[in-house]
Amino acid sequence: AAFLDMAARIANALTGYGLEPGDRVAVQVEKSPEMLALYAACAQAGLAASLRSADGPARDVAVYIADSFGEMSLWYSVAQAALVGGSFSPQVQGHNPWEAVGMGCPVMHGPHTENFAQDYTDLAAAQGAIAVANPGDILAALARPDLPEIAARAARLRQDLADTVRITCDAALAGLAA
Repeated sequence: AAFLDMAARIANALTGYGLEPGDRVAVQVEKSPEMLALYAACAQAGLAASLRSADGPARDVAVYIADSFGEMSLWYSVAQAALVGGSFSPQVQGHNPWEAVGMGCPVMHGPHTENFAQDYTDLAAAQGAIAVANPGDILAALARPDLPEIAARAARLRQDLADTVRITCDAALAGLAA
């Protein structure tokens, strides 16, 4: 019953966002009961869904569930923006934003970023990420015309941090060699 309730809530959310047959959406999820509930929700909502691991490339589907491991750089490289998972869960407390940033993808995140607190603090200071709290915030963020500028600010911050690490390592190695 809990699984069917979860699937019904997801189906209501999908149709509540205005999805209808013919719309195309990609979702990156790990293999889990939630992924299966999403697949069931699509069926309940009358939306065609395709699992990457089972069906290969999507064709004319409303929801494409990218559940294959090792392909995040592919998805980030073609996405309009990345909603970094785990940042809505106080149990997970966020995921690393830098892979999405490295692929030029603007990052959206929820309120729970404790595992990467300094990273998200730095991104916020550079105006290189978008904090979102609910589906309305996500839709508003996706409609922002400045997404390319947000991604560019995040990329500059990533490069600045990499340069700082490189300079620090060079100085440490020079000290060891002396």
